Parts: sequence; structure tokens; C-alpha cells
Amino acid sequence: MIGELVIWCDFGGVLTDPVAEVLERVAAQCAVPPGILLRACSAVAAEFGGDELAPLELGVLGEAEWGRRVTAQLTPAWPPAADLGRFSELWYGERSFNGELYDALSGRLDAECRLAMLTNSVREWEPHRARLIPESAGFEVIVRSHEHGVRKPDPRIFRIAEQTLGVPAARCLLIDDSARNCRAAETAGWQAIQHFGNTETLEQLDRVLAAR
Repeated sequence: MIGELVIWCDFGGVLTDPVAEVLERVAAQCAVPPGILLRACSAVAAEFGGDELAPLELGVLGEAEWGRRVTAQLTPAWPPAADLGRFSELWYGERSFNGELYDALSGRLDAECRLAMLTNSVREWEPHRARLIPESAGFEVIVRSHEHGVRKPDPRIFRIAEQTLGVPAARCLLIDDSARNCRAAETAGWQAIQHFGNTETLEQLDRVLAAR
């Protein structure tokens, strides 16, 4: 029996529309193929020992400087048609909140089932996220990568989350759209559900809850 459970929900790709769809929209605005844009992001990230959006999510580069570096990686072959120094506006311009999943998760909470957020985040994204999340929505805590200088799948961020609420790994469950992050959570002693869609996620969660 698991007893108390903290559901740690990711944000982008779980409580918003899928990240792959967002990347395609941003790439279209930049007039750069998605794969090439992502490779340019990873080239910048490699300078800091990471990949994809690591410098932003670790808080080691501000959005303006990051955008300048990614643009330099893209040019002269693929000069972006949009300003990557304002990446948050592109990334969140057409995003929507997955209220159906949030409401379903909230409806499953009780004295022994709690809801928090564990997210790879960027300082400049926070105002955009705040506008997406309804005022009625709430999480016990939100652990943001850029505030700690650690991002998923680094095992340290799972320890930070546990310490923030004072719960052991065995009582934590991650809902995340990234297979890599889910594997890292399980390695850290958590349970994990990879999110593909609301129905599948809730079915898996209900099996976990029934086993408590």
C-alpha cells in the first residue's frame, strides 16, 4: 500500500498542448525547419553541458542573450524571420491550458493525495504561464528548474522536490510528457506516468490510486 501520494505534474506538454506542436508553430514563424531550429538550440546548450533549452531552463542565460546565440547558430543558412530574443512570446503565443486534465486531477485529491508542479521553467516564461493558468487553479508548491539551477532529468531536482514538501521518493509520482524525465523519476525511486493524452494518463493514475 502506498498511502499518501504527491502527484508532481509537469507543465509544458501536460497542462498545455503538446510541445512538438508548439515547436512546429514557432519554427513556422521563424521560417526555419523544426529540426534545424532544435539543433541550433542544442548547439548553444552544448556550451553549457546540456541540450535543447538547457541554458534557459537552468537560468544561466537570459532570453535575449540566448536568442542572440541561437540566431548566430542559424545564420547565414537559416536567418530566423522572428526575433528569438523574444522567444517566450513565440513559445506561448498560441498555447492553451489543459483544464480538462487539471480538473480531473483536482477531483482525485483527498487528504492523502496532493498535487504539486515540477517543471523545467524559464524566468521569462512565468508571466505567460500565469496568464494561462486559471485563477482558481492551485498547486501546493511549484518547483521551477530556473530557480534552482537544476532541471529534469537531473536526479537532484527530484530530491529538491521531495525536500520541498517533506515527502519520501516512494510517495511521489511524476506526470510528464518526456520519456527521459519519467525514466529519471523512476530511477530516483518515484512512480511515473508518461503523458500521451488525458484518457490514458487518468486511467494509469486511477490504477495507482486504487493500489494505495
